[in-house]
Amino acid sequence: MSDAGWLRQINPFVSAAFGMSTLVFFLSINSLLQAPWKRAVSAYLGHISYPIYLFHLVILYVLARYLPQHNELWHFVPYVTAIVLFTTLFHYGFERPILAARPRYPQVAATGVMPIHDPGKVVRLQQ
Repeated sequence: MSDAGWLRQINPFVSAAFGMSTLVFFLSINSLLQAPWKRAVSAYLGHISYPIYLFHLVILYVLARYLPQHNELWHFVPYVTAIVLFTTLFHYGFERPILAARPRYPQVAATGVMPIHDPGKVVRLQQ
């Protein structure tokens, strides 16, 4: 088997091991992340994480056309800056208004009983 074939076959396992080790690392330093400003930064990154997922490759392709073709570390700075700026604008200008306008459905517990204002009356959902 060629080196490329072997690497291609082991890639999912290496990716899973990296993901698990990253999770264990952040769980182990959880007490270090309890400062209010760190929690605010984490919450902010959580809010823009879905737009980052959606647009990171598009931004990478656009920036690749304008940045010189060198493999230098400084390309990372405009890339991260562009991602954070664009996804922040997208989140506040598009995603939040849509999420705020969605209908509010009543919460249904796992038992299938819809909560109502009258605690003495129980309504069963139709199956």
